[in-house]
Order: sequence, then C-alpha cells, then structure tokens
Amino acid sequence: MALTKVSYSMIAGSPANAIDFGVDNTGAADCSTQLQAAIDSATAAGNSLFIGSGTFKINSPVSITCSIQGLGTANTKLVQSRGITINTSGVIVQGVRFSCGDSVLNTETGQVKIADNVTNVQILDCQFGDVVNTNSAYTDTAGLGSYCLLISQEGCKNTIVRGCLFKKMRKTTVTNSPATDGFTGGVFIYSTAVLVANNASTVQITDCTFEDMSSPGATVPDNSDADAIRQYCPTTSDNERYGSLAICGCTFREIVKSAVKIASFSNVSTSDCDIFSATSALGTEAGIRYQYALNSSMCDIRLYGEFSYGIVSNGSNVSVNGIYHSNSKQVVASGTPSFGTVNGRINNTLVIMTQAIGNDYVYISNVTGINCKQVLVVNGPSLTVRAGTNNVIISNVYATLNDFGVTSGNASVCDFAYIENVVLNNINLMAPFKDDGTLNLTGITRYGVQTIDVNKLTVQNCNFYFSNRAVDFLRNTETWAKPQSLVVENCQFTSVDSVFGITRVISFGVAATTNLEFVQFTGLTFEVPMAAAYGKNIIQGLNADLFEASNIQVKHSTVNTNYARVVEVDVSVDRSVVSNVLVTANTNLGSLSSSTSNPVVYSFDGTNCTIDNIDGGYQDGVVISNTFVFGSVTNVKATNNALFVITSEPASTYLNKASIRTNGVVYP
Repeated sequence: MALTKVSYSMIAGSPANAIDFGVDNTGAADCSTQLQAAIDSATAAGNSLFIGSGTFKINSPVSITCSIQGLGTANTKLVQSRGITINTSGVIVQGVRFSCGDSVLNTETGQVKIADNVTNVQILDCQFGDVVNTNSAYTDTAGLGSYCLLISQEGCKNTIVRGCLFKKMRKTTVTNSPATDGFTGGVFIYSTAVLVANNASTVQITDCTFEDMSSPGATVPDNSDADAIRQYCPTTSDNERYGSLAICGCTFREIVKSAVKIASFSNVSTSDCDIFSATSALGTEAGIRYQYALNSSMCDIRLYGEFSYGIVSNGSNVSVNGIYHSNSKQVVASGTPSFGTVNGRINNTLVIMTQAIGNDYVYISNVTGINCKQVLVVNGPSLTVRAGTNNVIISNVYATLNDFGVTSGNASVCDFAYIENVVLNNINLMAPFKDDGTLNLTGITRYGVQTIDVNKLTVQNCNFYFSNRAVDFLRNTETWAKPQSLVVENCQFTSVDSVFGITRVISFGVAATTNLEFVQFTGLTFEVPMAAAYGKNIIQGLNADLFEASNIQVKHSTVNTNYARVVEVDVSVDRSVVSNVLVTANTNLGSLSSSTSNPVVYSFDGTNCTIDNIDGGYQDGVVISNTFVFGSVTNVKATNNALFVITSEPASTYLNKASIRTNGVVYP
C-alpha cells in the first residue's frame, strides 16, 4: 500500500506526524486542539511526535507527554499566546522554535514549563522568545512572569538544556508588585518550597545563547526583573539549597540585570561563558550573582563592557578561577580628564564574595580586570554567628584600575572583613592605561588591600601601584584565637601620585586593636615620588608582640626636603628587629631642613629592639628612639651629613645599652 502523505504513520514504531491529525501549519488557525490530539495519540502508542515545516498557532494550553521532533528552528515554529507544559519524564524536545510573534504571552508558566517531579527531560536545539508583555495583559498571581523555560525545582532531576537560543523577552511596563508582575528572562528554576532535601532539581544548561532580556520601560529599582538564568525559592529553610545547576559554554548579550542569578541553591557551576553588558541606559548590574549558593564555582568567565558588579557570590565553599574583564567598550569619564577615554570597565567591583555561614572556603585565582574600580571584596560573617573557620586563598590576579585620583573614602581595591587566614599571592594592581598604551600615573584607587577584623593575612609576590595605602591591616576587635599574624613578603610598591597625603604604604593596628602576635615584612621594594606635602610613613605599626622587617629597599624617584619615615613602630610593639634597609635617591638632598623629621627608623621605644645594617642614603636621619631598652644598633650608615639620632637619653647612657658603629653623628 502506497503512502499518500509525507508521514511515518504507516510504519510501526515510527514517530507520529502532526499533519495526520489535521494540525494547520500555515499559522492561520489555532491548532491547539489538534496538536494535543496528536500528542495524546503518540503517547498512547509509545511513540514520539514529528512536527514538520510550518507555523503552528497555539492559543490554548498544551500538555506534552511524549518526545517532540521538529524540523529545526528555521522551519518548525510554534506561535503561542498560552503556555506549553511537559508533564512526562523522559521527554526530548528538539528542533522547535517557541515564539509569541513579538506579542503577549498570556500565562504564568512561561512559554514551556517542566512540571514537578518530571525527570530526564532534554530540550535540544530549540529557540525561545519573541515575547513583549505588559502588566495588563494577564494576572500574574504567582509572580512568575515572562520566562521562556520554567523548570520546577521540585524533583526535576537530570534536566538538560543544550544548544538553545533564548531571545527577546521584554516587558514594556514593569512594577514592583508581585501580584501583577514577575520576572523576565530565559530559564527560570522555581519552587514555592523544596520540602524534601533529595527532591530538588538537577539541571544542565550548555552551549546556549541568551539575548535581549530587558524591561525597556523600567526604572532602575524595577530593573531587577530581567535575568537570563534565574533560580528562586522563597522559603528560608536549608532544604532550598539542595540540588545542582551546571551552566557551561553559554553566551549572554543585552541582559539588563544579571546573566546568572541564583537565589538559594547548592552545587552551582558556571564555566566557559561570555557575558556582554547591555548597552541600554540601565546597563547590566551583574555578570553572575550567587545568593546563598553552597559548594559553588565559577570558571573561565569573560566579561565585556560595563557592569556595576562583575561576579557576586554569597555562601561557603566557593571557587572562582579564570575571571577576565576585557577592553570591549569605550567609556568617556565625566568631565575632560587628562587620561581621556578608557576601554571597558567594571563600575564598582569585579569579584564580591560574602560568606553567609561558617566553615567557608573561598578560592579565587586567575582573575584579570581591565579598568576596574575594585577588584576583590570578601566579607565573612562576624564571629558571633560563625561556626567555623574561614579560609580565603587568592592568587594570580592582574588588574588595572579606573578610579582616578580618589583621595578620600575607603575605596579599597581588595577589601576583606571577618575572615581568618587570608592568603594573597601574585596580585598585580596596576595603574590604568592611557590611550597610547602607557600607564597613567596621575592617580589610582586610594587603598590597595584593606582588612577589618581579619586574622592571619599573608601578602606575597605582589605588585601594587597606589596613591594612598597599599596594605592597611585595620582594627581587629574580634576575639581571635592566636596566632594573629600579618606577613608581607617579596612585594613591589609603586606610588603613582606625587602628593601622597598623610598616610602610609603599609600599616597595621590601631589603638584599640587586639595585639598581633607576629608581624613580618621581608623582601619589599618601595618606589615613592616625593613632594613637600608628602605623607608620614612608609611602614607604620601598633600593637604587636613581635615585629620583623628585613631586606627593605626604598627608591625615591623625586627628592625634596620632606622624606617619609621608612619604618615607624610605636611603643606598643614589644620586640622589634629591623635589618638590611637601603634608602636611595636619584639626586642629592642638599641642606637638611630638619634632622629629626623623617628618619629611616623612628620611635622604636619597646623592649628588645635590634637594628642592623641600615643605609639611610640622603634620609634626614637614620634612627630616632626615645627609650631604647635592651637592644642593639649596628652597622648604621648615612650619606651627605644625614644623622644617626637618639633623643631623650644622654648618649653615654644609651651607649651602655647598644653597640653602635656609624659614620654619621650621634645626637644630642
């Protein structure tokens, strides 16, 4: 018997053909009823359904209970005003374009919804979108909004979305009322409450493209509604955090809020993705935003254009590796600064980590940021709520910074708070580039690394360009278990501002600080231009049991009569060792304005102080101390009448306490 239609319906076990059920493929008539009949028949026979070339109008809800095979997104187009729900496990939907024809989607469940406890669903090589919604179009009582694909967080295990295009999901009017307005975007993983820990969804989204997720008529507060991939569960129990989500190889363009926004999930991995910021007036707030995401990672994320925040993550056990922000968009700063234009920038921060609970482990590596304001902000919980220890390991960071000439406020490039054991290795915070490719040395973000209530900070193999404080180890009011320590080793510090302000390059402690047990600086080089209004100290410290500084070199690139003190340690430091300090200048100092204003080593008034092998170069003085007790001073040198100075005690009394050899002058 000859077949009379292009159909598989006469072959046992072959897919059913929608055309055999009278489905109109011209787009002229609603074919919801006929399509549902074709699906039901294929399901009953244990077959899949083939939908051929054409446009199919869907004006009523459709339930998918069998696999659907289209002829490709250029050929098979479902134009829908109502939603389609996948209600059966094991379904594969491939090669279909879901479209609203640039009109309204009258549903709370998105274009396609995967229902509760439906497992092993695959959405392959499909296209979604072409939706423009208004609040008056339908009543969104659940607040779910206009998402292309809605995946239930309750039990949708092994959901795979691969090779799909999500394009043009818009709202022309947006309000903040959840009764009439939900979210806008591509993929939405949602549940009112995940009641059973092992019942949460596992989702893979790979090799997909997301474009034009926006709210064109929105104001900035309403801008939160437009995300490409969003997960949300409104409950507050820990159950909501179970499940897993893997996003890999995706591209995001013109996403108004966030490319990826996770509200409360665990085991979230985003890797090998390109994120381009929106060019609208609202811009893009964040590239990736994890809120309360446990055991999560971000890897090989490339950001292009302007973002308020590049990467934001809350939660514990977070790994970030290979974040890159590139020169893709030319931005003109306000006014007409001398540096002209810079290409691409993060408006605020490239990577933000906020640990929500105890036992946190954060690993950040291979981060590159071009023209950022801040690079890293990592805040742990207060000890009053922490159950365990925080560990933050950061390595291989390169950034140029766009906050030109900031001299007030705590604009830290790397900011850490309420954390124990922070290690920074191979951090390069550079001055911004000018258009000709050279470094712009007219200004930079005020602070390099700043900490509040941090224990055990190690900074090693780093290179800092700065205009105020490169490393600032601030107050420590938490009751940390000892040892409390600060270690800075093998680092280069270059000031890029000739007017430094009253400040210091490295500082630790304030009057109310819990004592540090151990402070060590070794292998440090400082290149600092000088001016009459130059600052106070290069290294300054308070409240430490043991302080060691060795192998320090200070290079003054411009010489004036007002040097900074190289090392100043208060009486609150019990034991000090300063050795192998060399101060150089590129011209002769000339006559000294003050023999005591800016010595190499100043105010070592604690007990057991040792000073050895100091070459003060053209510095005003070499050593000043009020009550040097049980210490030694050896091998001190100076040039051009610089002075070796001890005040407040007669020289004869002091000489009984220390061995002194110097070619300078003992004073008074």
